[in-house]
Amino acid sequence: MEPHKKILFCLAFPIYFFLDLFLLKKRKIIIFYSVPDFYDNPFHLHRKIYFKLLKKEWKIVWVVKDISLTPIIKKYYKEVEVVKRNSLKCFFYLLFSKFVIINDNFLLPLKPKNLKVIQLWHGLPAKTSGKISTYDKIFSRMGRFISVFVTSSHLSRYIFSCAFNIPLRKFLLAQTPRCEDMIENLKKKNLKEEFLKLLKVSERVTHLILYAPTYRYSYVNLCDSKVDEIIKNVILSLGPFLKKQKTLLVISLHHKLKELKYTHKNVKIVSPQFFRKFNHTLYDFLPLFDVLITDFSSIAWDFLLVDKPIIFYLPDKNVFMKKVGYKLLPIEAWFPGNIVVKSSQLKKEIEKILLKKVDQHKKVRERLKKIFHSTSITFSKIFLQKIK
Repeated sequence: MEPHKKILFCLAFPIYFFLDLFLLKKRKIIIFYSVPDFYDNPFHLHRKIYFKLLKKEWKIVWVVKDISLTPIIKKYYKEVEVVKRNSLKCFFYLLFSKFVIINDNFLLPLKPKNLKVIQLWHGLPAKTSGKISTYDKIFSRMGRFISVFVTSSHLSRYIFSCAFNIPLRKFLLAQTPRCEDMIENLKKKNLKEEFLKLLKVSERVTHLILYAPTYRYSYVNLCDSKVDEIIKNVILSLGPFLKKQKTLLVISLHHKLKELKYTHKNVKIVSPQFFRKFNHTLYDFLPLFDVLITDFSSIAWDFLLVDKPIIFYLPDKNVFMKKVGYKLLPIEAWFPGNIVVKSSQLKKEIEKILLKKVDQHKKVRERLKKIFHSTSITFSKIFLQKIK
C-alpha cells in the first residue's frame, strides 16, 4: 500500500469502527470474497444459493481485486453488486453486512461488530512454510476475526487450528461447497461432452488425465525447481502415449502462475481464469478424470471423493522436503498412490492404470476418505437454514 493511502487508512479506521459500534445497524447483505476473484468455495456457495438469497430479499455483494471482472459476473448474476477490494464502497458494505464468506485472509485487520465471518478456505495447510515466516505471521491472526471455519473432518480441524491459531470451538464440521458440487456431478449426464466443448476438443477422447501441481510461491527459488520446467518434462514424456491412446492431458495451473503455452494436440492447459468465463471451476469437472497426477497439492484429498487412481509426481521431492517440509509424515503413509520422481516412471504408472487397469491403492483411498471427509452434512444446507 502506498504511503499516503496508509495515512488515510489509519485516520479513517477509528471513525469506521466508531460508526460500526454505535451508529449503524446490520442489514440483509452478504459479501462474498475469494482468492482468486469469483472462484473456489465462495463461488460454489454463491452459485448454489443465489436465487434462494434473492427470494429471501438478501443483497449480494462480490468484493474483487480486479474490477474488470464485473461484466463476467454480471453476465450470470445480474442482481449482484461488484465492488473493488479496499474501496470506500467495500468498507461501507462491511459496516452494514451480516455475513462475509471468504476462502483466504480477511478484508480488514479487525472485524466489525456483529459481522459473521465464515471461512471456507481453499485446501489443507499440510505444507510447512520453511524459511518463509510472512505466511505464518499473516494467517496466525485469523482466529481473531473468524466466526466459523468450515472443514470436512476432525483431522483437518486440528491441522487448521494449529496452523492458523484458531480455537477448536470455532470450527464447523461440514462438506465444503466445491466438494458438494463435485459429488453432485458424479451422476451428471453429458458432463464430458460439456467439458470437451469448453476446451474446443472435437476429436474422440478415450481417457482424461488431470495434472495439478501445487503452487510453490516463494518456494520456486527455495526449492531450486520451476513449475514450468516440470510441466514441460511431463508433456515431453507423455506426448507419444497421449497421441497413441487418444488420451487428453489437462494441466491445471495455480492462479498466480503465468500462462504457459505448449503446443500439443493432446494437451490442454487451463486455469481459474479459464473456468471463470463459463461460470465454472475445475471442481465441476473433477469426476471426469480417470487419473489425477499431483504432488503436495491438497486436491488429492478432495479427489478421494471421486475414488479414482492418484499418482504423486515429485521430481523435486528431496529438496522440497528439506527446505519446505510437510506436516503429514511419513508421506508414504498419507499419499493414496505411488510416488514417482522421474517422468519415465510417471509414464509407466499411467500405462499400468489406464491400459492394464491396475488400481492397487483403492483400499488406501477408502481409508483416507473416511479420515478427510468424515461428514456428509453440506454447509450450503446449514447456511440456508441459518439465514431464514
